[in-house]
Amino acid sequence: MYYSKLVNVLDSEVLLLTSMIFLASFILSPLTLTKIKIIKIIQKFLIALGSTFLFWWIWTLPNLFIINLLYFLGIFSLLLTILTGYHAYNFYSTCKKCKYSLDWKNCPGFEAFIKYLEKNNLPNIFNKIKF
Repeated sequence: MYYSKLVNVLDSEVLLLTSMIFLASFILSPLTLTKIKIIKIIQKFLIALGSTFLFWWIWTLPNLFIINLLYFLGIFSLLLTILTGYHAYNFYSTCKKCKYSLDWKNCPGFEAFIKYLEKNNLPNIFNKIKF
């Protein structure tokens, strides 16, 4: 943003509005439109650009640095929580449809991962989780 001089062209409100529009492309995922590869690529680009615009908007707010930092941490924590929650829900939904439904100890899809944990003497949290 700084080196491209876009910050001189776009004012604060335009940055915020554009970032919200670009970040709203996330809605394409629940609508299953991202199964089309080009749409998924465009969506990822728009989310990255929207995050950049939002980041820059936060840093250009006329507040103390620490206030802007707190805004940044709060907003991006919320965005990451939403994205991670969506991915976790998709994982859970896929897993529930399988005949091994949440039985990760016996699931062939987790076999290599479980062996890696055992080989490296790492704790196997999947043995402890009960559903």
